[in-house]
Amino acid sequence: MKKAQSDLDAEWNFSDLPPAEGEAACKYEYMRESQALRNKLEAARSKDQKERVKEKRENTAERFLRGETVPWGGQFRLRVALLKAGFPKPWNQLTKAAREELVRVISQWYAELKKSYPPVVIKAGVAERDYERERASPIWRLTLFGPESHWPPKSPTDSFFAGQSKRKYFYGFIRINEGYNRSEAVEAFRAWFKDHWPETKGGGSPKWQAKLNDLVVMRLSKRFRDDSIKRVEHVAKFTTAGFKGCKEWCDERCKAKKAKLGFVDQPMSKAANQEMSRARADARKFFQSFFPSERPLSY
Repeated sequence: MKKAQSDLDAEWNFSDLPPAEGEAACKYEYMRESQALRNKLEAARSKDQKERVKEKRENTAERFLRGETVPWGGQFRLRVALLKAGFPKPWNQLTKAAREELVRVISQWYAELKKSYPPVVIKAGVAERDYERERASPIWRLTLFGPESHWPPKSPTDSFFAGQSKRKYFYGFIRINEGYNRSEAVEAFRAWFKDHWPETKGGGSPKWQAKLNDLVVMRLSKRFRDDSIKRVEHVAKFTTAGFKGCKEWCDERCKAKKAKLGFVDQPMSKAANQEMSRARADARKFFQSFFPSERPLSY
């Protein structure tokens, strides 16, 4: 019984997670939700070639490990680290050495992705009238100088249009009045970005503990699908922040039980239900940013 409870805690309890392990633990636990990735690594472990092509959903693991999520050059290191760690063993049950290696490998993703797919690329070009498409008013188009105007690119990173099929890009005209100084130009860019992109905290990096909390809620929702009371009680216990509605509902229920000295049939509050629904949806959305066409195992 104690071992079973320990196994469950490994799936849900990240309250003692060191901050330095936050990003790696979060991404690793979301990887564990992919049946395709489990199959892929199990096939690599058993060297059974037939298992590699058994299911269509294996394609999601291929995309994950071939540069669409994991940056170019990092796929082999990640595959080796996962196999050595004993994936899909829970993060909380990995050895210290395995956790340290995964932290090292996964922490390099963002820097490598920025090299392959920079946030902003500006190339010199010339504005031309598009007479073929014009009707009542002028239509303009931008032509780039050099071979980068050609499609498709020769490699993932050698063209202005690189990553077109893998990333979401905004293309548009940029006109810079060279009569202004750098500070004025930067301020104009900042104002335009503020109008077109929502502000994020921490440089745009996800709050890893919050993402883990969403995953915990999704797992608990499946585990206690038919018992709403236990579901809310466990969410209140294992989430490290937020979920005020769940925690308040549990506190009120605890007080009522003490006052009446017996069972209290108290329906789940609307706030608690909305919090858990939102968390499940956010967990699925984050998972599918890694494995777009797959459904997480705990959903």
